[in-house]
Amino acid sequence: MLDRIFTWVWRLNGILILISAMLFPGMLLSGFAGSFRGQVEEPVTTSIAEDPEGAENWILGRPTAIRGSGVSIVPLVSESGIAEKEVLNMFGSGGSRYGRSQGYSKNILFVNRDSSEMRWLFDDVGQIINTVGQLPREKHYLQRNEESATKFMLYDVNLKDTDNDGVITSDDASSLAYSLPDGSGFEVLLEGYEKILSTTFEEDDSISIMYQISGSGYISRFSLNPVAESNRQVFPGLRK
Repeated sequence: MLDRIFTWVWRLNGILILISAMLFPGMLLSGFAGSFRGQVEEPVTTSIAEDPEGAENWILGRPTAIRGSGVSIVPLVSESGIAEKEVLNMFGSGGSRYGRSQGYSKNILFVNRDSSEMRWLFDDVGQIINTVGQLPREKHYLQRNEESATKFMLYDVNLKDTDNDGVITSDDASSLAYSLPDGSGFEVLLEGYEKILSTTFEEDDSISIMYQISGSGYISRFSLNPVAESNRQVFPGLRK
């Protein structure tokens, strides 16, 4: 009887030791991972842009390739500008998100990877770039072909000090603008809207935009290069 009890206890201890040996490495790795997640990576600033007052720090964001071209875009982010809305470097795959702690994107560098030619979208850092997108938008991976190459870049930007407080912020009126994939031909499509509901790239290379101004919804169609608006329609209202 005592031999059976001893054998049972011995086997139970062996099982517990085996389970502990299997779980310990995972717990150890989990602890290391947790410690790494708890570390906040300090942004690496750049001197690529100057601030005469010495109050601004700049960060070069993650490059994103423009589909169907040899061009990549690199955002220049203001570290000290506290964003009131999240900044997207890209709509779709390959995008980067800059949270409220990292500030605003103030300019974009277009880099031709084949010729090494480079150009900034703007001449200075006075504006705020809220979103950057490629048109047409990227297709599902099963539908990708040569037609999915980017034809135009689309931007939501703050370009003017519309509230007259002496500085351009996200509280100022937004503008929807476009350019060619290499950053040339920048032109404003729409100004003063409260919200962009959707943008659709049409087969004739025009853009249909649904948006809201002063509480009313609209749809407009814009031909590009040169810009011309046609067929603006207001959403019908409802009665109680």
